[in-house]
Amino acid sequence: MDDEPQRSLEAEQRSLTTTAILITAAIALGAALTVLRDVAIPFVIALLLVYVVDPLVDYLEMRLRAPRWLALVVTMIIGAGVFVGLVALIVSSVDGIEQKLDVYAQRLVAFEQSIVDWLQGLGLDIDNDAIVQHIQALPKQEIATEALGSLAAILSKAALVLLFFAFIILGKSPWDDKGGVWNEIDKSVHRYLRTKLITSTAIGLVFGGILFGFGIDLALVFGLLAFLLNFIPTIGSVLAILSTLPLIFVAVDPLVGLGIVGGLVLAQNIIGNILEPKLMGAGLDLHPATILIGLGLWGVIWGVVGMLLSAPLMAIIRVVLKNYAPTRPFAELLAGRVGSQARRSSLSL
Repeated sequence: MDDEPQRSLEAEQRSLTTTAILITAAIALGAALTVLRDVAIPFVIALLLVYVVDPLVDYLEMRLRAPRWLALVVTMIIGAGVFVGLVALIVSSVDGIEQKLDVYAQRLVAFEQSIVDWLQGLGLDIDNDAIVQHIQALPKQEIATEALGSLAAILSKAALVLLFFAFIILGKSPWDDKGGVWNEIDKSVHRYLRTKLITSTAIGLVFGGILFGFGIDLALVFGLLAFLLNFIPTIGSVLAILSTLPLIFVAVDPLVGLGIVGGLVLAQNIIGNILEPKLMGAGLDLHPATILIGLGLWGVIWGVVGMLLSAPLMAIIRVVLKNYAPTRPFAELLAGRVGSQARRSSLSL
């Protein structure tokens, strides 16, 4: 009986030591990933692209008996065609709206005037002339030029992503048996990306279709933006809707604009809250609070790209922690299980 307090004390000491080591390792890893972001971000993007295109490469190699290098070349040609098409679409859309900047400025003034008239009707004293001057002084040309500059900066990283992608996928084999932790990571990331690709494509098509149907400029670009932002957990779809508001309300009547926004919100709720959970199944086994915390942490480390990748990265961390006894309680914490619920889950492994 005297050994019982001693064993309890030793277990508590081991737990504290493990916690301290994990915290130290997390801080060191976060600092390293921040410093190496110019290389780490293209590498992680390439790794996730491998998950996306690997089924096609494996199909060409296993079913059609094509050499792996040839399967990779065919896949990259298809991907390059899609990529070039999207870039051409974005550039032409931005160039088209650049030619209409003065028209949009006039529409914005008219929209502002209707809002001011409504507020003045409520008895508020609004200086309309000052607001109009601020609108007319907006650096419209600089905004458009900056948008194209941002696109060029993104494209400059594409070569490094493709280099990492080629090396990673050439080193894979469809007959490899990963087993253990890697097999679970593979399944979790594959399920997440497959589901997100389906639902994000659906949201992008619906958003782009609704905006195009009402004659909103950049409809296809906003559809692509909605596709990308849907990968950001929780807030991505909200950002996608908010990003469309300026063009919607300067392009159409406010009541029509409200109807368009309502349609976007309805589509997002149906796809995000009904279709996605059915397709995701067990999901990533992460608590919503964990997803939000991960969103903030990876956003600090890697910016917008980190926010896009936060969910699968947190899932990978949880899988790794779960497969080792000393760190298993932390995996259960990430899943939102504590106390007896966490112990039951650990015993079932």
